Amino acid sequence: MRRLADTLHSRGQKLGLYLNPGLPKAAVRAASPVLDSPGCTAAAAAARPLRPANRFGNAFALNWSSPCAAAYVRSVAHQFSAELRADLLKLDAVSPGSEWHGDNARFVAALSRALEATGRTVWVSLSWSIDPASAAAFVPFANSWRTSDDVECYCDVLESWPAVRRRFAQARPWLRYSCEAGGSDRACDGSRGRPDLDSLDVGNGALDGVSDEERKSAASLWALIGGPLVTGSDLTRLTPSGLALLTHGGFLAVHRAAGDRTAVPDEQSCAGGGECWRLRLPDGSDVWGLFNLRDETARVGFAAAAPFTARDLWSGAGLGPPAAGFNASLPAHGCILLQARPVAGGGAASWLYTPAPESTRQ
Repeated sequence: MRRLADTLHSRGQKLGLYLNPGLPKAAVRAASPVLDSPGCTAAAAAARPLRPANRFGNAFALNWSSPCAAAYVRSVAHQFSAELRADLLKLDAVSPGSEWHGDNARFVAALSRALEATGRTVWVSLSWSIDPASAAAFVPFANSWRTSDDVECYCDVLESWPAVRRRFAQARPWLRYSCEAGGSDRACDGSRGRPDLDSLDVGNGALDGVSDEERKSAASLWALIGGPLVTGSDLTRLTPSGLALLTHGGFLAVHRAAGDRTAVPDEQSCAGGGECWRLRLPDGSDVWGLFNLRDETARVGFAAAAPFTARDLWSGAGLGPPAAGFNASLPAHGCILLQARPVAGGGAASWLYTPAPESTRQ
């Protein structure tokens, strides 16, 4: 694994690894020694009576009154960070959440501190369906938090529209913990994490299980949230349209912009039968995602305090003369992703995306 990590890093890539909370059952039963901790074994670190530590039931809970528990967590951090040189650690089946009644908050906090002590930066991703009521216990110790169940439907296609649609509501309780939560103008210092909407499965055509409009709506929400951008699509079977969507300049520009400040729903300015998500940019312009989550065509729009010019960030086309509002008729499950640049005092604002001239496209 270390050789693999070194190869990936030499190519400018990163290595992500996977872990569940708790002590592996086999290690406890074998009383395996804990690294650099004489007298400590996995059995000595386990809580008594033995009980599951997570929803999968593949590990035992720790006894935090024993020094061997902290020693074990330090050994895990050393393995993943110092030995294997991982850049991302997905900690799955974390509770409260993940369809489990347990509490892994202490494990997450201890592991996060131990990883930090190794001196390397490791992105900690918590999964799945983390309970928002326990957010305060997890947010300081992780870079991203899964807001929902898996987007995949575990059927004959990757996902379905209802699973995508649920993300709009499931992300809301977590926005307050991200940069620029609530639409404030507070500068983001990069210390806060991101809601994780799960994988973006939009690259395999009919296998995706969603329509072209639904793909664009999913990609637009993922970009506006600014969370982990991971595709579950089969990279060996990407369709031309799927590849074009995942590498689209406007989509990626919005996601980069949301890396410093996330979008939030702006219900006060929104009009019509949909949702309006607003991403405030430092240059004074805004990115708006207008979504029709209904099963029929609907008009969706927003009002602004002053005139602006707008550009469609998917097509790159201008959206008419300056106005103090915008609305559009959107098909069922459709969206429009646009940037609104103020007319007055907006000279410093630049367009996030300008399509290449036809003559220069490959």
